[in-house]
Amino acid sequence: MPRRLVPMILIAACLSGGCVREVEIDVVQRAGRIGFVVTRGGEPACVDRISVHAGTEAVFDPLWSIAAMPDGSCRSSFVLGESPRGFSASGKPAPGRVKPGATLTVLAEGPGLIGSKTFRAD
Repeated sequence: MPRRLVPMILIAACLSGGCVREVEIDVVQRAGRIGFVVTRGGEPACVDRISVHAGTEAVFDPLWSIAAMPDGSCRSSFVLGESPRGFSASGKPAPGRVKPGATLTVLAEGPGLIGSKTFRAD
């Protein structure tokens, strides 16, 4: 097999689901706070980036976004508007409160993991 085909075959395998696994995202809403618990196969997932977007389409301008610092931090649970230790916010400041009934989409990513969930704010 020609050497040039090997990287192309590996990329195609990754794009078809061979390298990136989908995660499940549970949305927990209590007392005006919105939390997210990310799992894969029932086990906590190692998430290093999470963002929340208005509506059902992921866009380039999230309402809230945090990412792990270069130390390699990851975790499986988050609260909208909070930056846990080892994470930093990017973009706009987090919304103080989300309007009840608003449709939001949360995106979570980690090493070899990705997932999204659309939900309505209580």
